[in-house]
Amino acid sequence: MVNHEWQSERLPKKHIEFTIKNNIILKKLTSDLVSVFRGR
Repeated sequence: MVNHEWQSERLPKKHIEFTIKNNIILKKLTSDLVSVFRGR
């Protein structure tokens, strides 16, 4: 079992911010793709 809290404390702040920004972008792209496939 992996202790995620311990890992997150070791990540540099820039890496965490980069990951959060990427997650926001990926959610937007995924939402747009779903809309395209649904014909909106």
